[in-house]
Amino acid sequence: MTERVPPPWRMRVLRYRPLSRPVRWLRRFVRERWRDSIWVNDTRLFLEAVRQEVRRAWPGRPERPRRPRKGPGEAGPVRRLSAVRFDVAWVPTAQARGAEIAYTAAQLRLHVGPHNLTANQNVWSDAVHDAVLVSAYPLALWLAASWWRLHWEPLLAPGMHVTLQWRSAHEMEAAGYGFVWPHVLWASDGEAMQIWAVAARTQDRKRKAVRYLTKTGGPVSVPLTDFTQGVDDFLAATVWRLKVRTRLYGDCALRKLWDDLRGDRKDPRRAQWRRCEAELGFALGLCPDGLMEKALALKGVMGPAVSELLPAYGKAAGLAFVPLEALSGMSGIAGRLVDPRALGARTAPQGASWAQAALIAREVRAAIGIAGGPLEDKVLYDLLGVTKETARHTTLGPTARAAVAIPGIRDEYRLLIREGDRPTRRLEWARLFADFLLPEEARGSWLVSTDLMTWRQKYQRALAAELLCPIEALKGYLNGNSSATGVDLAARDFGVPIDIVEAVLSYNGIVSSRVRFGDPKTGFPYYQGRFASQYAWLPGGKGVNTFM
Repeated sequence: MTERVPPPWRMRVLRYRPLSRPVRWLRRFVRERWRDSIWVNDTRLFLEAVRQEVRRAWPGRPERPRRPRKGPGEAGPVRRLSAVRFDVAWVPTAQARGAEIAYTAAQLRLHVGPHNLTANQNVWSDAVHDAVLVSAYPLALWLAASWWRLHWEPLLAPGMHVTLQWRSAHEMEAAGYGFVWPHVLWASDGEAMQIWAVAARTQDRKRKAVRYLTKTGGPVSVPLTDFTQGVDDFLAATVWRLKVRTRLYGDCALRKLWDDLRGDRKDPRRAQWRRCEAELGFALGLCPDGLMEKALALKGVMGPAVSELLPAYGKAAGLAFVPLEALSGMSGIAGRLVDPRALGARTAPQGASWAQAALIAREVRAAIGIAGGPLEDKVLYDLLGVTKETARHTTLGPTARAAVAIPGIRDEYRLLIREGDRPTRRLEWARLFADFLLPEEARGSWLVSTDLMTWRQKYQRALAAELLCPIEALKGYLNGNSSATGVDLAARDFGVPIDIVEAVLSYNGIVSSRVRFGDPKTGFPYYQGRFASQYAWLPGGKGVNTFM
């Protein structure tokens, strides 16, 4: 009787049986962590880069239609188009100073909302182009190195010195490497990214090979998440271009910065460290450890309010940590803030929108029974839970950079107010009350009022302006007389600074903005090399373009 021989397919199964465990592990990995895997995301970028190379090598070859990705719904998930896009079209180049520069040469288009910031004119041929030929490597290096400061370091307060270090982290021309970059300024308020673009002057003595044509005429505001998405896509595309085209990817500086950035963002403790470092005004990894330990200790005490205080007392202010640490131990004015609105009739503020701040101010006025007219001091003090006698005391000097309300027991606060005249102090009281109306999970336990340009401070100024000087009452008072004399009289009778009256009229389209808007030559919100100016520090207003 002959021995039965297993079929060939059975022998193959027995031969590869030791590989069954790795195969099962790989199948489980693909099934459970496919979409969350960095390896898979990088592979998608790699395949996209290969597809672009094939399309460039054979331009006449018809492209195979791609099947739509499956997902919830018939058409699958649709990714929203970002308001900030760095569109690159890679081009081959043979001559460059380095392999990274040569292999990342591209036609770059930078779109911010409806604006194309790279629209330019070639001075040699006078031809106008939508894209500019540069290398993506220097811009990617600058974006990766300045990522934390671009996201969390706000625009400086009026009167603070704009240093070269601050400009190098926020102005796009700092990307350097000998390329002509657009004159663009990026400044975040913690919720939105504000972008200024300046067109090159035609009669500039220092003529460059490329003259950029786009001028925004004021800040263009886009959601911070859109800016993050646009930057991340550009960095990932540049990194993979290097990986596909050169063998120097493992040793290049961009790869190390990109890996460190992704690691810091995934680790909550490291992300908190980097954010505090950026809020203090230091470049990546240059903040002393002792100073960072103090900042993290203050964050544990003050909560989210420390993000409003660190830029005000940070590197731009000479690292004034002694008065910052002394705030918690100072004696102030005892008060108990109350929200007069009913629980079911409260509008939750969402961002630094003037319209929402005006709506909340009208709700507060309706709750206390004062629809129009000036707000008396006694009514304002009752909202804060302080008496008229104690409200006259000054707890902080005129050089203090912030007014705070420190929480106590049983909803009591210790109020520390800066010195000033009656309109200034009324505005500061109203701003602390406006900060109190924010949800506690957004503002924390401490209330802070500073001169910075964060979304929280913009919201405070807008609500305080509408609370002390509502537009309907102001229009009835002026009766069509919006001259400088009428504005001065309205500011005196309503008990607010003149800038508040001008801002309310400007936002509602009654007068053109009289608020000084930075350097008239560049359009930036500061005089370069000098000091920050009082540009439109209230949200909205004429000349402020909003793209949400």
